[in-house]
Amino acid sequence: MFTKTKLLLPLCALLIGLASGCTDDHQPEVEKPRDYYEMNRQNSARLLSGVATDSMGKNRFVVVHISDAHLSDWSSNNPWRDPKNLLEAVTFANHPPVWVDAMVATGDFISNSPRTTRQTALRYLGAFSHHFFSGNLVPSFTCTGNHDGNMINPRPEEWISREDFYAAVTDHINYPISTDGRSNYYYSDLPDGRDGYIRIIALDELDRTDARINTQFRAAYSQRQIDWLTRVALREGMTARHSVIVLMHHSLPTNNREALRYIANEQVYSWYMIPEIIEAFRSKTRLTKRYANKIVPGDTLTVDADFSQAPGEFVCYMGGHVHTYLNYEVSWMPNINPALPKQQVLVANNMSPSEKNPLSPIVRHRSGTQNNTFNIYAIDTRQKMIYITFFGATLTYHPRVISVRYGAA
Repeated sequence: MFTKTKLLLPLCALLIGLASGCTDDHQPEVEKPRDYYEMNRQNSARLLSGVATDSMGKNRFVVVHISDAHLSDWSSNNPWRDPKNLLEAVTFANHPPVWVDAMVATGDFISNSPRTTRQTALRYLGAFSHHFFSGNLVPSFTCTGNHDGNMINPRPEEWISREDFYAAVTDHINYPISTDGRSNYYYSDLPDGRDGYIRIIALDELDRTDARINTQFRAAYSQRQIDWLTRVALREGMTARHSVIVLMHHSLPTNNREALRYIANEQVYSWYMIPEIIEAFRSKTRLTKRYANKIVPGDTLTVDADFSQAPGEFVCYMGGHVHTYLNYEVSWMPNINPALPKQQVLVANNMSPSEKNPLSPIVRHRSGTQNNTFNIYAIDTRQKMIYITFFGATLTYHPRVISVRYGAA
């Protein structure tokens, strides 16, 4: 989400502080090289070992969640030729302390500027895809982010099309997915280890239908994608043993004070549209509603979905975009069901320290254990709980494991 210009002020302040603080005549001892990856891996192993199984010894569904890898020429520890932090995440997922069932990457795979050409953006996307999927034996899934369309460049010929993204990324997903043709929205079913299934639904926020919509600044869904979500992804082959996770890059509405420091309404249609669809699915009710386009006068998107006979339950959204860690509830939507726990949103931090959100309280370093960061989840589909822990940088005041309830056990 963040460009280099937004980091100039905090960077200047940092440089001034460094200049004024260098007054000690004694040179510090040179620290011996340390294996910071192994230190983080061991710490995550210790935390994960306590939540990967339940009290009966049954395995929970474990997910590694990365976001905002932002590969480029300038991203620290994630340059496109050798993205060390991305490679650490893939290595961790494939050689973990416990079995990892899935890995998800929720958009913004590249960094760019108004001068980034289509060719360069495709080179970055191709590098992400290569490093994310090559040698990766864990079922791994992606969704689009606002930077991935390269619409920060004002010239239309430099933009990344849906077909470009599909060919560069989606077509390389290493596990069977059900798409709508060559779409970047899809679903996939994975066994949850408890005679049920986790259905991962990936949404495409670059799915614009009008040239006036700039997906660098707005998340766009087509009528076709929303029809597919309500008629296929939340219905086709669904059983009472299905649990649904939705991947989407942008934020959703909340009254959580910490989250409100970072999130904003950046949707082409209503901020509540996706949560309303999911709430109707959770409540097993019908939703018939028309949503106005904020950019294109007179354009609307229609939802007509009857979930009264639709089995399955919703677990959470997984996203990114704000370059800090968050977990929060979708606080309200017009059709909210007070009998249900509120919808949960889990947000992964960005991977490259140079792309850090200046507002984020999570300290990031150019090297060391506070350099890389990503989320690890253990999902208990019987107790309806999500246990959250981290690899690398996090807050000292976070509990060792964050517990979130998503349903009634």
